[in-house]
Amino acid sequence: MDRRRFCVWLLGGLTFAASSPSVHAEASKVAATKMDTASAVNIAGRLRMLSQRMVKAYLMLGQGIAADGARTILQGSINQFESQFAALRTFQPTPTVRNAVVNLDGEWTKCKPLLMAAPSKEGAVALYDANEALQKAAHSATLAYVNVTAAPLDHLVGLAGRQRMLSQRMAKFYFYRTWELYDEAADMELHLSRAHFTAVLIQIERSQLA
Repeated sequence: MDRRRFCVWLLGGLTFAASSPSVHAEASKVAATKMDTASAVNIAGRLRMLSQRMVKAYLMLGQGIAADGARTILQGSINQFESQFAALRTFQPTPTVRNAVVNLDGEWTKCKPLLMAAPSKEGAVALYDANEALQKAAHSATLAYVNVTAAPLDHLVGLAGRQRMLSQRMAKFYFYRTWELYDEAADMELHLSRAHFTAVLIQIERSQLA
């Protein structure tokens, strides 16, 4: 598969999710009802995935790759991140969760202006570390919700959500490489993410058989 076809493939199936009103309605629906830990883990895990999808779309837009689709995904993902985060803030059952949410909010405050600016190589460089910090904060928040009850279902939801994140993370580092930025680091992270995806898939398969 050549680069252009690969880019179109990545966008296919994600554009609807980024732009559909039903996605944003989901956060309002969850917030309007009593949220449980499994729902919170799912939402926190989605924030973890969106942290990577936003930068993937930013890098594509900056390189002029499937620009219209990338622009739709970038703005839709930013909107979705904020609506999902608003829902998550309504459920903070432990001090550990509250600290994780505060940290995530701080990293999002740093990252959002970079994502909202016109894409450029300089912006992509600034985003590299800021986005890694956002992803780590979202991951910590996800684990904090998983550990509220340590229920097997919550753990499995967290694992499945990690696969969503890793799929976007691999794409993000692919597009750092196509823009000739952080070549060695991006190549290493791409291979690590691929290996981690396989390892988590095995965990999920074993969980289903247990």
